[in-house]
Amino acid sequence: MTATAFIQPYKSTIVRPFITTMTPREAALRFSEPPSPVAPRVPELEGQPLERSTLRVGAHELAIYRSGSGSGRHNGPVALLAHGFGGSAAQMIAFAPGLLAAGFRVVTFDQPGHGFSPGRYSHLLEFSRSIAAVADAFGVRTVVAHSLGATATLIAHARGLSLERAVLIAPPGNVEHFASAFAAHIGLAREQLPSMLAEVEREFGFPLRLLDVRNLLSIAEVSPAELLVMHDEADAEVPYAHARDLVEHWPNARLQTLNGLGHRRVLRDASAVADAVAHLTR
Repeated sequence: MTATAFIQPYKSTIVRPFITTMTPREAALRFSEPPSPVAPRVPELEGQPLERSTLRVGAHELAIYRSGSGSGRHNGPVALLAHGFGGSAAQMIAFAPGLLAAGFRVVTFDQPGHGFSPGRYSHLLEFSRSIAAVADAFGVRTVVAHSLGATATLIAHARGLSLERAVLIAPPGNVEHFASAFAAHIGLAREQLPSMLAEVEREFGFPLRLLDVRNLLSIAEVSPAELLVMHDEADAEVPYAHARDLVEHWPNARLQTLNGLGHRRVLRDASAVADAVAHLTR
């Protein structure tokens, strides 16, 4: 996915339809290219310094930020904060104070090609692998995740990551929806879309249909965690219907409908943050 986490309908003042010269393979790679980054920010907590380190996951060196010292395995519960496509660890830091006050430790990180983690491409399955690896390294059993990070968390959980509770904020429901929107955005000919989707699937190394939130339970390898799904009805980037689909097809999931917070403001809204922390700490 590119430009932002999700593609707005393509608009042009040109009367003649725009057709890209990209091949389906090139389009699939662009779909996995994060937006050009702004100057990255280090997550900061008032009165609580975060330790910085790195974690090697496959070919990627991830920038890690955590409260306190030690691995976290022997120091009480650990909560992971996972950002979305085009985001960064700093974007998730508003959830940390409440979790720390409740006795949790906190770990967050920059996905490949985001924040201070190097890389050019990153997609849903790479997000999922990174979340699983960070969670395993620090003994995580609870997660707050946004957007693509939310879906990636659910995939990691279905594929074996043991979680007790998670808060998933504005989770996109299926890859094909956004790949099709991206193809239209860049002007890929409609007859080339199946080839692009095949290239995306090849890049992921996993059937796209099984990554749909309505089908994830079919690959579940663990007992389903207790989920709080938060989504704004007027989210302009991820349709609200995707959250409904998830809740309808995943046991132990509850939908909290938000209003007036859009796709990102929820991450710094005091009431929404408090509700998320309450779900993880009760």
